[in-house]
Amino acid sequence: MNGRFISFSPLKNERGYMFPYMLFLFMTLFLVTNHALQALTLEAKHVYNQEENIHLETLLLSAYTDFEGDLPSLQPTSEKQNLTYRYPDGQVQVTYFLSSSTERTAQFRVTTKDNSRLAQEIVLEINPESNE
Repeated sequence: MNGRFISFSPLKNERGYMFPYMLFLFMTLFLVTNHALQALTLEAKHVYNQEENIHLETLLLSAYTDFEGDLPSLQPTSEKQNLTYRYPDGQVQVTYFLSSSTERTAQFRVTTKDNSRLAQEIVLEINPESNE
């Protein structure tokens, strides 16, 4: 047998003392790099969502301003009527009706070019003195 099968002794094998240190070092570098990449990806998604919210709010405010400008020329009816405003960042569909003699209710449906959506209902006061 010449001692070939007896020579295996894990307590006397000193050739692999570097492996645990290198494994710890590589795992630490891997975890730090992975964490940094995940944080970067999450930050990019957060910035995209913030930009979409800014587009939605800008479209809503632009349509609201345009709707207020068009309000004197619109006929007050109790039936729902639709208007659509198109902008470079998306479009806004406005559904409005006369809810009482002094109020007009309008629902704004905003859609950006990336298909983000927002719905907002606004009650507008009609000033009877200015014939609106």
